Amino acid sequence: MVGAMDDVTRLQDEMKKINANAELTLANRIRGPKGYGIWSIPDYSSVFLFSKKAVKSECDLRTILQYFDRTLEADASNFLKFGVPDKNYTLRDGKVVLNPA
Repeated sequence: MVGAMDDVTRLQDEMKKINANAELTLANRIRGPKGYGIWSIPDYSSVFLFSKKAVKSECDLRTILQYFDRTLEADASNFLKFGVPDKNYTLRDGKVVLNPA
C-alpha cells in the first residue's frame, strides 16, 4: 500500500476493514540507485523546508520538528482526526468509537 504520510490513519482504517490482522509499516526514506530519497506525491504539499533565515539555530529546528513528531503519536493523531477524547470519541479495546453528536 502506498500513500502519503499524513494519510496513514485513514489507510490503516481502510486496510483493517479488509484484514483485521494486517499491519502497516511506515517508510519514507527509501534507498534507490542514487542513494536515499524521500518518497512523495508530485504536487502534494507534504514537504516542509526550513530556511536558515527563519530558523536561526539547530535548537529552534529541533523544537519545530518535535511538533511534527508529536502529531504522529496516537493521541495527537486521534485528536486531529476525531476530536476531543471522551467527548467526540471513546477508545474501546484500543479502537476509536465515535460518540453520537
